[in-house]
Amino acid sequence: RISHKFLSTDELNFFDISDDKIATLLWSAKETVYKFHSQKELAFIGKIKLHKTKINAKGTLNATLNKEKNLL
Repeated sequence: RISHKFLSTDELNFFDISDDKIATLLWSAKETVYKFHSQKELAFIGKIKLHKTKINAKGTLNATLNKEKNLL
C-alpha cells in the first residue's frame, strides 16, 4: 500500500482506501491534475487536495490545486 505517499492525512481518513478501486481512482484523480497542470515536482500531498465526496459509479470528484510557491 502506497496511499500514504500521495494522499494527505485528511484524505486517508475520509476515503475508504482499503478498496483498491477507490485507491486507484484517487491516484488517477491526482495524476490527472498533475498532468493537466504540467509543473514538475508538484507535490501530490501538499499541492493537490481531493475534496470529501461520496464516490459512486457515476459522479464527480473535486480537487483543488495550490499553485503558490513555498518560500524559504
